[in-house]
Amino acid sequence: MSIFRVWTALSIVLAFTAPVKSSTWPQTLQVPRDFVARINQYVEMHRLVTAPLGLPEMCSDSEELLRQQSAFARAIREGRPNAREGDIFTPDAARYFRTRIAEIAWQRGLDLVGEVEDAVEWDTEAVILEVNAPIPWSAAPMMWPSVLAGLPELPPELEYRFVGRDLVLIDIAGNTVVDVLREALPIYERSESS
Repeated sequence: MSIFRVWTALSIVLAFTAPVKSSTWPQTLQVPRDFVARINQYVEMHRLVTAPLGLPEMCSDSEELLRQQSAFARAIREGRPNAREGDIFTPDAARYFRTRIAEIAWQRGLDLVGEVEDAVEWDTEAVILEVNAPIPWSAAPMMWPSVLAGLPELPPELEYRFVGRDLVLIDIAGNTVVDVLREALPIYERSESS
């Protein structure tokens, strides 16, 4: 059998064994350049205003940890006093993240909103998320590793968290909300058997 025939047969087999789901989802968008630029600007500001504080120290004294966190949060607030929602999650970035999260959930068969609704021990309805404010302990941040792994990588100063249906960008050292993307999780109609 010629190499051409083997290659043709292999191509046909691979075409029929490819997962149908992934071929029907729209092509993934590129990470918006303004998101990357704004993340880089934020990290530059973070490093500049927190440099005098040094690195956060690991310790077992909860009061000292809260003092350190408070100092970092104060420096961050002073570094961006006019911060508001949408500074980083611009309309293009918001569209990208909503599409990307929906794509990941669909590919993996996840009912993210259902999981949020099922987490009844957390009262995320009462949580008020504000840029430059600390993320409330009652916020019950949810992190789905399979979803977060599919989002654009962040510098070590930042991380993503979900609070209810919102995607929150957090400054880790100051436990500070950097930006909020409201209603980032897709809502799917639940089937009657659910």
